[in-house]
Amino acid sequence: MASSQRLEEIRTLEAEASLSNGRITSQLHGPSLICRVSDDVLREIFVQTLPSQRDIKLVSGRSPILITHVCRRWRYVAIEHAALWRCLNVTVDWKLETSYGVQFLEEMLSRSKAAPSNLSIVLHPIELLLGLRPPLNIIISPIAAILTELSLGNGISISDLHSLPARPFPRLERLFLDLYRSEGQWHTSNHPGPVQVFQAAPSLTRVRLNEACSLTYARPGPTSTGIVLVTLPWSQLTHIAVTKAIPFIFHYLPLCTRLRHLNITSIFDADERLLFFTTLGLLNQGKPISLPNLASLIIDFRSGNIEYPYIFGKLDAQNLSSLHLEGKEMDLPNLGAPPLDAFLSKLRNWQHLEQLSLLFWGGQDPDSLAWIFEATPAVTTLNIMLYACHDEFFEMLVSGWDTAKSTGPLLPRLQTLELDLKETEPFDRQEVTGKILPESFHTFIDARVRCPDPDGRLRKLVVTGKYPGNLDCGDIEQYVEEGLVVESYLVEHREKGQAVESFLVDA
Repeated sequence: MASSQRLEEIRTLEAEASLSNGRITSQLHGPSLICRVSDDVLREIFVQTLPSQRDIKLVSGRSPILITHVCRRWRYVAIEHAALWRCLNVTVDWKLETSYGVQFLEEMLSRSKAAPSNLSIVLHPIELLLGLRPPLNIIISPIAAILTELSLGNGISISDLHSLPARPFPRLERLFLDLYRSEGQWHTSNHPGPVQVFQAAPSLTRVRLNEACSLTYARPGPTSTGIVLVTLPWSQLTHIAVTKAIPFIFHYLPLCTRLRHLNITSIFDADERLLFFTTLGLLNQGKPISLPNLASLIIDFRSGNIEYPYIFGKLDAQNLSSLHLEGKEMDLPNLGAPPLDAFLSKLRNWQHLEQLSLLFWGGQDPDSLAWIFEATPAVTTLNIMLYACHDEFFEMLVSGWDTAKSTGPLLPRLQTLELDLKETEPFDRQEVTGKILPESFHTFIDARVRCPDPDGRLRKLVVTGKYPGNLDCGDIEQYVEEGLVVESYLVEHREKGQAVESFLVDA
């Protein structure tokens, strides 16, 4: 009896095992799990593989092109899913003209089933020395009607743009012109006039113009303000970055009534020094330019520190909330009393200024810092490059500074401090990886984190340096427990003169 029961149990187990083996075999030889995923789920997966909406590039190793190379089913689902093809970023150069020409782009755009929400074309020819013509047919084809962003540079010249017929760019929102102009190509006596091709762009709001887009007079005179070689719908622009800015400031900045963000890179070559000093007087003539909507101002003084008081004097921006200054060095005492007083007076008038950035890789004079801080008491965020990490910097933020005529700490509302230490020398030059921050730093942290006034309490500290040792903030764990947020970043180097331009691409 027991043997019969045991035999029956064995037969039952064998039947279950056979059934399980059959199921396993069916799974092994049947379609895989991914093949059984529905088309709707696949579409959602494909969309999630896309990079940010501003970085969808048509290259074989990245989505969405990569998805179309996996299998026939994926290719069909991807090509038929219009959402994958509505934000395209295409880089075109002379080597790629045959594959990334008009026909190729039209094929990619046809997959969107309708005009894409964003079509960005980067046209940066690299074969300048071969004497080849840049593939500008890309932007004069029907594609121009749906372009939302265009970047031209590295070999494309003003003369090349003059050869283009005028046409509308109804959806163009961003235009970056990093053009080329040979030495002595044009003077004011023989230039063919401003480029008109981008004038009919009703959606254009963000523009970058490099130095080749401006032309200065060969011989300075009493009205040597130069010209801008590109005509744009200035009154509708909200974001502008411009290099060699004197012609723009005099001729077109007064037309930019909707301007919210302005980035000026003031470069003057050695031959243009005389021109610059001639224009200084012109900057102080007439009424300041009214910019009621200007919220952010970035000025990069690559040629020194002498321009900014005069440029500031030309701007009337009562609602400015963010100011970024960058250059070689900052030494305000050398300016002399009249321009210094005018500069500080302008800062005091910007009563809404809350974000201040001072990045001078050649160092800052402590008195200069103190005067600026005294004139900007509403600042809540400070980003500063400390070339030599002076005790004076931290001391003035704790107890004030004599030359600033302050009876209390400067920047009394400071809540976020960003320390850029990448150009700072350590205490011991033989130990470049060693500690940078001085003891006065801890006195500052203690005083500002535990400030009795909540509006003046330091809430966030960001430190950037070259080596791990440079980021050593010492024992500040107790302040972290009290709510201080501390972030640190290692960066090998910072390219000098690289002003912040993220506002050109941020939403």
